[in-house]
Amino acid sequence: AHTLAVTAGGTTLRQWQVYTSGVTTRVLSQDRVAVADAAAGGRDGSRPVLLVNPDRPLLAATAGPLAVATRAVIVPVAMDRVDEAAMAAIAAARGPGAEVMLLGGLDAIGTEVADQVEAAGWHARRIGTGTPADVAVAAAVHQPAADVYTRGGEATPRPVLVAPDGPAAATLQAAANAARRGAALLLAGPDGLSPATAEVIGGRPLVLLAEDLTDAAAAAVTAAADPDAVLTRVTRLPEAAKEVWIADAVDDPAAAVLATRAAGLGAAVLVHVDDAPAWVGRNRPAGATVMADGPTPAAVGSWWVDGPQAPQVAAVLTQGGVGDPLVATTPVVELRADRPVSGAAVYATVAGREWPGTTSIDDDVVTWTAGPRPALAQGEEPTGAQAADLELTAVVTAQGHLRHTGLRAEVVIGPATTTSPEGFVVAGGSSPVVGAGPLRTFSIEVEPSTGLDLAAVAAEAEGILLDPTRGWTARGQRSMQRVGSAAEADIRVVVATPSTVDRFCGRVGLDTAGRLSCWDGRRAMLNLTRWNTGVSPFHTDLTVYRQYLVSHEVGHGLGMGHVGCPADGVLAPVMMQQSKSLGGCVANGWPYPHG
Repeated sequence: AHTLAVTAGGTTLRQWQVYTSGVTTRVLSQDRVAVADAAAGGRDGSRPVLLVNPDRPLLAATAGPLAVATRAVIVPVAMDRVDEAAMAAIAAARGPGAEVMLLGGLDAIGTEVADQVEAAGWHARRIGTGTPADVAVAAAVHQPAADVYTRGGEATPRPVLVAPDGPAAATLQAAANAARRGAALLLAGPDGLSPATAEVIGGRPLVLLAEDLTDAAAAAVTAAADPDAVLTRVTRLPEAAKEVWIADAVDDPAAAVLATRAAGLGAAVLVHVDDAPAWVGRNRPAGATVMADGPTPAAVGSWWVDGPQAPQVAAVLTQGGVGDPLVATTPVVELRADRPVSGAAVYATVAGREWPGTTSIDDDVVTWTAGPRPALAQGEEPTGAQAADLELTAVVTAQGHLRHTGLRAEVVIGPATTTSPEGFVVAGGSSPVVGAGPLRTFSIEVEPSTGLDLAAVAAEAEGILLDPTRGWTARGQRSMQRVGSAAEADIRVVVATPSTVDRFCGRVGLDTAGRLSCWDGRRAMLNLTRWNTGVSPFHTDLTVYRQYLVSHEVGHGLGMGHVGCPADGVLAPVMMQQSKSLGGCVANGWPYPHG
């Protein structure tokens, strides 16, 4: 979800959330029978059954094309038994006394399985024995002719797709492609073909060659084919489809074997997760089916939106997660890309409220650091540290391409505000430590009668004090951190009405006369009028004046005294009393404006 808003003159006129989606993704369980059923489109009680041992992926690769050609339901079994779920699957698809096909020899499906099938009242018929290439030949011969006829009424032999006999991922991808095209699958070794394979090729008018075939194997196919046959190279990845199945043959070869049957439903099947981002991004299917331990629906949706050239981005919460004991700290999220990043936009919410933050880019890493936490709805504000859900979405730009990504994580939040003994409202939470050297902590507080937005004041003042290149931490002499408790702060930054500032400053003998600010020994007391309007020497540049106001009074808290203007036309030192006069210097709000 992203929040869109229309603003004018700094006022939000309308704001709403927009949810984007591209592909509907379902996740299948790791149950092999359930995967096989989904890939077959279910069972209707009158379909053939093909028993396959998916733990032998090269031998079982022909299962998909064979099942599609015969309308069979694949049922996965072990080499030596048919478990209860598989037995129920056979019964749901095949009536008593019907034939059940067993794919492969005894090294794939043993006699124990055949005996169980016969004992349950079915007739077991074995399709193929020997090597994977031998089983593929037997399956190709068993498949009926394609439902395509010549003018003379003769059935046209089914096409064959010749694939390499390994590695398993290449063979299974070719099997899925064959099933989608209605072709039988044949296997070739790196150096050539078996005589039986060559004989089947010679009888087919259309021969497809998988992209992964070696040159030697391709030459052997050409030599075996009929001179009038059409030989066509096919790409490894399938053509566009409305739905895609993603089952990784490397991590889960069994699921990949079963998924090849989904091609009979008109789906494209990918058996290598690394192929999925480019394929989904290029073809943008309407639906996707993934295995339980495969890519997440969010990842598939991101591929769909961003296209094949988008950078790969991983989002990681590096600070502020749930700990034991619970300690509220500012969440920090890193977005790590596979190439240098040129831009990024990050949007985050906590409990449905937008959580503003700052975003920085360092080569291939985008870092989002939460700002002051937004106030939650009445009754939802924590009274102490507690866990909360952070939801983050981001758009990362690299080499002209976008990647949408997101993160859900548990973070620890504390009270958004507390009240100081004097009645000032204190911004809750804490910032990261910035800088090096001895640590000085500070709080940011607002007198309630000022009417100021505490979150906005805290975000601006914190950004000034923690600026890593121009603020008080820039020279490595100290580190600083905002804390959410007035009692724990070394320096308290308070924006208050002129009368309150006069009262606190007067206690230490300072006359602020309703228009100045001061350091009272514990607090940087900032005059509300000056915060809202600045002073004339700054030519109404309120941003620069607030930089000066915060940096100057906190500088006193760090032990700095007043200085004068060193020369006409140079930047004024931040410890110069610029609210009274610039004395020929140029207005400046930073302790170290040049770093």
